[in-house]
Amino acid sequence: MNGKFRSPSVLDRPLDDVALELGLEKKITQRALRRTFNDLARAAEVNDVVTRSISGHLTERMRQHYSSVNASEQREARAKVIRLFDLGPNPAPAAGEGSGEAAPASGEGSKKAG
Repeated sequence: MNGKFRSPSVLDRPLDDVALELGLEKKITQRALRRTFNDLARAAEVNDVVTRSISGHLTERMRQHYSSVNASEQREARAKVIRLFDLGPNPAPAAGEGSGEAAPASGEGSKKAG
């Protein structure tokens, strides 16, 4: 069947089998995989244009609508922001970081003391 169009219901049976195996009472459809695909593509660092072309989302707004952020991503983002703060004299750098010095916020480092 190479090169031929598939029926829109091509995944109905496999998804029904998985739901039965897991004991799910709700019907799972291909549409349920939209967020999963977008989230996995983001985690794999797939270019947004490629993700949209595969998912059929024509706009960035729709790609974002069908994306979700998990707790791990939120934790990592908070850690990055916290590392920007100077926690005192000579803070110990986190594993894999350089000197531990953060870049000055809003150009403060370029101002001369007056």
